[in-house]
Amino acid sequence: MMILSCAPLMALICAPGPSQEVVQEPSWVRPGVFEFHVAPGPELYYEVRSLAALQDAQIPKEFAEAVAEIREIQTFLATPLSWPVVDGAFTAIDVPGQFAIGLSKRVLPPSSHMAEGVKRIRVANAAARLAAHLDALAPKWLEEQWPSRKGALEARAQELTALFPADLQWRIAGGLHDRLGIKAADWVVPVKLVRQMAGVASRSLLEANGSMVSVVATEGFSLSILGEHALYEVMHSLNAQPFFPASMPETMLKKLHKAKIEAGLSDAVRSKLMRLCAATLMRQFVDPTHSDAGLTTGDYARRPKLHALEEALWVQFCAGDILRPEVVDTLCLALGSGWDEKRP
Repeated sequence: MMILSCAPLMALICAPGPSQEVVQEPSWVRPGVFEFHVAPGPELYYEVRSLAALQDAQIPKEFAEAVAEIREIQTFLATPLSWPVVDGAFTAIDVPGQFAIGLSKRVLPPSSHMAEGVKRIRVANAAARLAAHLDALAPKWLEEQWPSRKGALEARAQELTALFPADLQWRIAGGLHDRLGIKAADWVVPVKLVRQMAGVASRSLLEANGSMVSVVATEGFSLSILGEHALYEVMHSLNAQPFFPASMPETMLKKLHKAKIEAGLSDAVRSKLMRLCAATLMRQFVDPTHSDAGLTTGDYARRPKLHALEEALWVQFCAGDILRPEVVDTLCLALGSGWDEKRP
């Protein structure tokens, strides 16, 4: 019987194979609660919106038709507070030249946002014309205006990203939940930066796809103030998602409505409470020397009596001296007994 040697076979089995580098799998990084975005679409749109708000300003000839459409839309809306319904449809378009395509589904605001006797379709038609004008402006504007603006906005985005690293964002989210019962979402809230906005420093919008987005104007504000504006709008975006139990701002609105407090005053109460919270979170987690943005923008001065009442309650609440229901019940009692902002 012939016996074959196993040595060559063993040598083959034991021989080293081709050199292979060990591929290191990238470690998973937890996404933040929000992130900053820069795109030309929102910047061009809000440039036209800002020009339209300046009644005595000299409007550049190339912007005249777009500005005219903005001003016509304003006459169709119930109040300037109804603009977010329209704004959200335009800020969803990142690339100028694609406004008409993005608005192929017509903008039809809820009837409650329309001026008396105005049909909703008129806003949709005006928005379609505005989109066409913006698309016509796009090529020249992208070539001549956008490069310098992009650099400035991206620099601000980098500063804000450094100010709010992801781990800090989650600590802030924990503080927000503890104070107001607003939960972080399972999606990242986009914060779009523009140079300026029409009459406001920031705003939260419902875009055409049904998602919430925050828009923040950067011109003329310090980094700390921009940070508070961003937090304030992110709070609104998060608070728009349905969750149980309801947040303190939502509970407050329901109780104020039940107490027959006028809707505009109720919205102001909620807004001021959330501004106070945003400023507190900035001091707690970002900058102990931070000064409230409401002092810089004049927001607190617009309703000084209401601000003084809410600030006093907020200080007591943060100190643990009173609970959420006591804050809300005290506000309902004060505002429901012949409240007069001008009366001491």
